[in-house]
Amino acid sequence: MAAALGSAAGAGGHPVEGSGEPPFRLSEAQPPAAAAPAAVAVTPLTDAQLRPLLARLTPAAEGGEGAVEYRLPERSLPPPAPGQAVALPFPPPADDPPPAAPAPGAGGPLAVLRAYPRGDVALAPHVGVTFNQPLVALGGPREPAPEDNPVTLSPAVPGRWRWVGTDTLLFEAAAGRLPMATEFRVRIAAGTTSAAGAVLPEAVEWSFRTPAPTVRTVHPDDGLTGQQPVLFAAFDQRIDPAAVLERVRVTAGRQRRPVRLAAPAEIEADAAVRRLVEEAPAGRWLAFVPVEPLPAEAAVTVTFAAGTPSAEGPRATERRRSFGFHTPAPLQLSGHHCGRRGDACRAGMPWVLTFNNSLDDERFDPDLIAIRPELDGADVQVSASGYDVRIYGASRARTTYTVTVNAGLTDAFGQPLRHDVSVRFDVEPAAPYLTVPDVDPATLVAGEPIFPLRTINVDRVRVRAFRVAPEQYGEYLRWKYRRTGAAPDRFGEPVLDRTIRIRGAEDAVTDTGIDLADALDGAAGHLILHLHPPAEDDQAETRWVQVTGLGLTAFADAGKMLVWVSGLADGAPRGGVRVEPSGRGARAVTDDAGTARLPLRSRGQDYVLIARAGGDEALLPVWHSREPGADARFSVFDDRRLYRPGETAAIKGWLRRARRGPTGDLELFGPQAADHVAYRVTDARRNDIAAGQAPLSRLGGFHFQLDLPERIDLGTAWIYLSPGGGTLEARNDRDLHFIEVQEFRRPEFEVKATVSGGADGGLHVAGGHAVLTATARYFAGGPLPGAGVEWQVSAERASYAPPDWPDFTFGTWVPW
Repeated sequence: MAAALGSAAGAGGHPVEGSGEPPFRLSEAQPPAAAAPAAVAVTPLTDAQLRPLLARLTPAAEGGEGAVEYRLPERSLPPPAPGQAVALPFPPPADDPPPAAPAPGAGGPLAVLRAYPRGDVALAPHVGVTFNQPLVALGGPREPAPEDNPVTLSPAVPGRWRWVGTDTLLFEAAAGRLPMATEFRVRIAAGTTSAAGAVLPEAVEWSFRTPAPTVRTVHPDDGLTGQQPVLFAAFDQRIDPAAVLERVRVTAGRQRRPVRLAAPAEIEADAAVRRLVEEAPAGRWLAFVPVEPLPAEAAVTVTFAAGTPSAEGPRATERRRSFGFHTPAPLQLSGHHCGRRGDACRAGMPWVLTFNNSLDDERFDPDLIAIRPELDGADVQVSASGYDVRIYGASRARTTYTVTVNAGLTDAFGQPLRHDVSVRFDVEPAAPYLTVPDVDPATLVAGEPIFPLRTINVDRVRVRAFRVAPEQYGEYLRWKYRRTGAAPDRFGEPVLDRTIRIRGAEDAVTDTGIDLADALDGAAGHLILHLHPPAEDDQAETRWVQVTGLGLTAFADAGKMLVWVSGLADGAPRGGVRVEPSGRGARAVTDDAGTARLPLRSRGQDYVLIARAGGDEALLPVWHSREPGADARFSVFDDRRLYRPGETAAIKGWLRRARRGPTGDLELFGPQAADHVAYRVTDARRNDIAAGQAPLSRLGGFHFQLDLPERIDLGTAWIYLSPGGGTLEARNDRDLHFIEVQEFRRPEFEVKATVSGGADGGLHVAGGHAVLTATARYFAGGPLPGAGVEWQVSAERASYAPPDWPDFTFGTWVPW
């Protein structure tokens, strides 16, 4: 079976989230004809060539040894029979006399056991009568002749009466059901005679009614719509649109508004109504429009008055049915702001114009928005989305801009803006801003102790410097990131406190260099620098600044550190420099290549490397990598992975130790390290079901069998493994393996679905089509014919990036 996939909406498609309509149309399709394989030229072997080949085969064993009977799946017991089976010969003996016919009236008078439907029914697919005695012979005609039909249905409906068995008469309407909005009467005349001669003593009569028209779907239902919308209503039965329109009342502003039937072009132009018409059964819907546009900003009520007629029967509605909606107010500008609501309007912020109605995004023209004075630069973007028009551009501080929205801007309901509207955006001065290099410690080359500072609209900065030693760096970090320990002015010596003036243009980025020479005791040294604009309490910055001529690079592993010292000014190796991790006691002096090696005694610690040469000191934070050790590594597998309750699972594996370090490698566990593997097994609900130990072989292998209980919970069973015995150095000494426990029956057939068509053999483009093919086969072999197939096609949003261009994506934009 195959189905065609298109871009139009239709039954069977699942809509893309937020798209508003299903993106697929499913229909029967012919699978593409497969090209016949090319015939291969072959040469049959002669008998002389076949005999040596057949002689090499092992002779087949005779008899049924080794044959296994096919194991059929267990099946449920059949339902109990209503009676006992009596064995009779067939055909019966010729000398047996025929059964005697019952005497007339031997079974009592004829009576009606069941007659349906009765009363008010939602739907009448057929009419049925069951008698207490057979009225026709078992081999008699299935459809009674009009003169032999004991049941009369009025009003008459095209269809046929037929006998179901010998005692039940059923009427089936030609249309599949009896007409709606109709009251039916059914009569069985007195004197109706059964096949045994019994007579119906009195006439039997009853009646039933199918419902009057009921509105099932309306549009629009609540919400906003245009002033001359296409209105839609779908019913549960066939109607005459012109007759129903006479019972429609549309009121707006307490006045009745005349309506007319919608033209086909009007229905086609309205996507929502067009989709509703396609989905509604033929002859059961009504589309109409107001003759004149409805007033703006009005509540509109649509009422189907009592007495709305049906096209299937004489019954009309007894109650009214109403629904309502609102027409939009005239389009107008309702507000404007910079950035987010409540933000001060700063340079470079987007501007937002908000309207009272949703705008027509597709017809929006950016030229309808005029800006005076013009924004700087060519990259000015004006776009409409929902209720807003957004303007992006390089606005200038301390400038007033006038934005004019020209008449002609339309909303989603087709209403234009009646006249030009202008608003002002007063761009305020840029907010005061101060920043310094985001490195800590910051390094300056000895002889050039100029610290960079960048500001906007900051005219003064207080500069305070505190002289510190490299060994105090850890204390400084604890204060900065945890706000614990002494403040900078507590553990450092104050050497500088002055206020500098920033000379820069308004709202412009200004770079200023702070000369720290006066704060140094010589050409080099370490300082904690605190910068604070007096007028901005939240703009303070603190940095550790080292002024040095030494450049440090270090590499640390589990047990030692390799240090290289060079000159910052020229990059040349520096020999004879003393290096040491702070507080660790180990020291070394660099060689002519500028390198030195230091042993590390403490494991897993943070180091501050200090280098000294004369009066010059430099520091480098070094994070020590993971300490040496070993991990236990398992390789575990089972024999099947899927088991039934009560079966036995075989678990096997190997255990190794992965040692870290320069010479680390996988190695065996010795008997002193581990001599067995301990295991614990839990079911899907974490109930313990087994535990034990499996000895380790000389090669680190282990195996054990796990007897699953008959009443184990179905699902995933977890096996926890850990080395045991001896002195184990590994820290990662646990492993987890799982198996599935299920109670199942092998299916009788399998189904596969394939998709063909599309560009490049798999890429499908909107507006195209694809052929979906479902193939069903028995597991025992052969196709599965005559099986119904239900298709469900769904879609989800995706994005696309051109090959080798990952920075260019197409799809729904997600804000960073």
